[in-house]
Parts: sequence; structure tokens; C-alpha cells
Amino acid sequence: MQIIPAQDLLDSTASIEQLVDVLAQDGIVCFPSGSSYRLATRLMSESAVIKFLQVKRRTKQAPALIFIPHRSVLQELVDTVPEHAHVLMENFWPGPLTIQMPLGSQLPRKITKNLNKSKKVGFRIPEDPIAQQLLQGLQEPLLISSANIANKKGAHSEAQIRKNFGRDVEILISAGDLKPQGCSTVVDLSTQTPLVERPGNIEENQIMRVFQTQLESLTSPATATAAAL
Repeated sequence: MQIIPAQDLLDSTASIEQLVDVLAQDGIVCFPSGSSYRLATRLMSESAVIKFLQVKRRTKQAPALIFIPHRSVLQELVDTVPEHAHVLMENFWPGPLTIQMPLGSQLPRKITKNLNKSKKVGFRIPEDPIAQQLLQGLQEPLLISSANIANKKGAHSEAQIRKNFGRDVEILISAGDLKPQGCSTVVDLSTQTPLVERPGNIEENQIMRVFQTQLESLTSPATATAAAL
């Protein structure tokens, strides 16, 4: 495991290029994001996804998390992007909002088989600068997970991460131990009615207010007249 200080990464394009090269070769990197460290690998590589899940020792059928570089990529990963998703993306991305939907049938079978066990996957455009640089450098979606062994703590501790993943993670971006700072809000769009499955840094009333504004715009007299024409 190579260690790169977080500040060096933000100050050097060479370090970002090194991380992107590791990801492009189906490797795993670890970086600080918000209040915890994250593991990342290429989503669109079957071998990378399988290795990633083995490294995590993941047994639970919890939803996977995918970071995407821009909104249009979502259309390539799911069968249908519902209108509610467009509203949430427009108002809260980049940011701490995760939207859950099933992976699309067009993805490689081994990827959907391993990640769709919970029938839904989380998608997000993060605002974290390191994650943004990785996504923009690779221009591909990333499979993301907290940097801990499944069902165990440790994603806030750099020492624990080195112990758990020293043989499997090619590069660790070092920022010392991290303090909890809340989590993303999770909205489930796998059914017709959106459901706030996990409250987080974006409050539920903010989301409901956005949906209400959308509904009012669709039922306004001007909109109704335009629809009639």
C-alpha cells in the first residue's frame, strides 16, 4: 500500500493521475470523503467488482453505492430514470444525497448479479474534491464502499484501514483519523412513491418542498394552458 498525504494530492496533478491509473487497471484506492474513508474501484469491470467485494468480505445484501461523474451517466446504469430522480439531481447534486434504484439490465451480468442482490443500488455525485477529481480523471462510475470490513467498524481510523487493507489497496490517501460529520440522505426511488429511507445532511422537509414546488409548477394555469395548446 502506497501512502499519499491528502494535501499532496490536492496540490499535484501527478498524484491524481497516479490514482486514476490504478483505477483504470482495476485496482482499489482509498481516500477520505466527508467523515470517513472510502474504498473505490471501477464499476464497469467485472473482475474489479468481484475483487472489491472479496476485499470487503461483504456478505450482507445491503445496497451498493456508486459515484458518477455527471448526471447523464445515470441513464447508462439504470433502465429508466424517473422524473423524481431528475428533480432530485437538479436540486441536490453534487451533494450528500443518495438515490436508490435497481441497476439496469444492459450492464454485464456478473456486475448486476453481485450488486443487485438487495434489488436497489445507491447513486450519487459527491461534492468531495478528491472524489470529484477521481471521477473527472477516470470519466467512469466508481463502485464505492466505506473502508471497513463488512459488519465491523474502522472506516474513521487510518491505522485500522492500513491493518485491514494493506495488501489489497494500492494507494491510501492519508488524512489521519476522521471525525463523524453526519451522512448522506438516502431516497428510495425503486417504487412509484419516493421514500426517504435514511435521513441525513439534507433534511426530509427540503426534499418534500422540492417535490411540492414541482407539483405546483405542473398544475399552474400557465402550464395547463401550454399543455392544452
